[in-house]
Formats: sequence, structure tokens, C-alpha cells
Amino acid sequence: MAKVYLIASTPNALKVIASQQLNMRGNMVKSVEEIADSDAERLVLDVFKTNLSGALEFVDLVWNIEDITRGFSHQIVRYRVGTSFSQESMRFVNKTGFKYLVGKSIKTSETKEKYDSMMKQISDCYQDLIEMGVETQDARGVLPTNIFTKMGFKCTYRTLYNIAQTRLCLQAQEQEWRDVIGQMKKLVEERVSPILADYLQPICYHSGVCEYGSIFDRSCPLQDKYPIKNRRL
Repeated sequence: MAKVYLIASTPNALKVIASQQLNMRGNMVKSVEEIADSDAERLVLDVFKTNLSGALEFVDLVWNIEDITRGFSHQIVRYRVGTSFSQESMRFVNKTGFKYLVGKSIKTSETKEKYDSMMKQISDCYQDLIEMGVETQDARGVLPTNIFTKMGFKCTYRTLYNIAQTRLCLQAQEQEWRDVIGQMKKLVEERVSPILADYLQPICYHSGVCEYGSIFDRSCPLQDKYPIKNRRL
């Protein structure tokens, strides 16, 4: 299971967002202390009623995440707007005895045994190469996608809001994403704002329709609740 740490965030997050809403209306804010708590909440809730959500970009969140797979890290770096990344480098770090994720569909004793057997072969090969004098930057080429890694991730709240919409959707691979976003949501609630945490939801929660109705998409149990967007009857 991944471990998520919120190591820094923008202070007075609601008031910061509210200040930018006021600026857009021509009411220049010189200090967040000018804004009452009740006014800040009202203005932030108003942001979520429109697609003009640029004010959400003024809140930064800095995360450290460990025990996520390299596959997860390859997915999260696709979010390039309002983000920064750092990651444990297998060029320098010796990963002898590495730990790895077993996928949820690998559930029979036969498939689990086959999977673990291959991982042991890879682990043994990697260790042998290191002991034979091969540099870690070259030996890492044999390591698997599901090896655990660590990374730092900075994003704006708006980016996290968008990530939650796609990665909490049942179309996404659930095993790591729902765990990580769930921990992020809890930390945002505890340390930033319960209001901002509450809006970290799948896209259908916001739009009222299922956004995935093409031939490439999987069926979803929520499609009875949320009609498919642009479906021709």
C-alpha cells in the first residue's frame, strides 16, 4: 500500500482562491486578512459552479509518495500542467531485493506462483549483475514496471481536482490510484480545507453524465445513474 505525505501547502487556501475571484471582479485584495472566513467559503463554492476555475491554480500542494510502482509514476507524469516531479533514481539507488506490486487479477495460486517466480528470476539476475561489477545505471534495465519506487509531486489544487476526476473514474486502473487519491483527499481535508477535499470526485459526480461511452471504453455500473454523454437514442 502506498504511503502519501503532504509536506507543504499554500496557507489560507480558501482565502487565496477567494482573493483571485475578487480580483477578477475588479476588487483588488491587498491581504487575505481582508476576507472573512464566511466570504471565502462562499466565493470558493461559487468557483465550482463554473468552468472558469483559474483561481484554483493559486493553491499549491507538495507531496512525497512512497511504495508506488514505476507504472504509476509513468502515468502521473502525464499531468504536465501545474506540476513538478522528482523521483528515486534507479541509476544511483541499488534495488537489490526490490519489492513489487502483485496485480489484483493475479489471484489464483497458479498465476501468483508464476508471477512471483519470474520476479525472483529478475531479482536474482539484477543482483548477479551488480556483484559482477555492472553499474546500477546499466543493471536497472532488467527491472520490472511494478517495482516500488518513491517520488515527489507538486501540483496546484486545480490539477489535483482534474486528476481526481479521471483517476477516480471506474475506467481507470483502480489498484493504486484510488488508494493514493483517497489518502490525498484525507490529507487535504485535515490540513487544507474540507471543502476542497469534498470536490475531489470522479468526473461524473461533477458533470452528471458518463464521459466514457466510446467503443474504447469499458461499461460502468454507474451508467444507470449517469447517462452516457452524447449518446444518440
